Amino acid sequence: MKNFIYIVFSISFAFSELDLRLATKISKWYDLDSEEVSISWTHYKTFPIVQAKTVIEKPLDNISAIIGDLGSYPEVFKRIKEAKKLDDNIVHIIIDMPFPFDGRDYVVKFNIEKSKNKWMLVYSSVVHPDAPLSRYTRLPNAAGMWELKKLGSNKTEVTYMWNGELLGNFPDIGLNKAWSIWGKEIFDWLNEAL
Repeated sequence: MKNFIYIVFSISFAFSELDLRLATKISKWYDLDSEEVSISWTHYKTFPIVQAKTVIEKPLDNISAIIGDLGSYPEVFKRIKEAKKLDDNIVHIIIDMPFPFDGRDYVVKFNIEKSKNKWMLVYSSVVHPDAPLSRYTRLPNAAGMWELKKLGSNKTEVTYMWNGELLGNFPDIGLNKAWSIWGKEIFDWLNEAL
């Protein structure tokens, strides 16, 4: 009976929603870059989780307005080809990858949490009946989190955390470089939009 309970628990844990809010408690991260944008990664629930963090000299509300508007992602974040709303808080996102790699896509449910000095957008993969059949490499474990912390009236700490799993034809040996590039690009594009 103990073995049966252990197996059921293990299976349910493996297929549970990947909520990265709990990954913020992890203390062991491996640095990839520590310049203007600090980029590091760790393992969480068997997945590689990447974190990019910087301070932006803009008000929290200005930054959250851009990040919270998922429909505008293709105009802000240049690698995102499409962000299509499928339902309340559910979006299908297509990411363009550099040649020779196949593009990636995912369907996620997102939630926004806000308080006086903090704002978060948390997302994780879901199955949705209106999701198009994929011509891309689907990322079934996609998950991420934007966290904004007010440091002053015009100063915000911005952290973006995501599941770094790329699947498909992307070689594992290139993951660190891809994560570092994406972490820098995403903040370059966010700053341009501000």
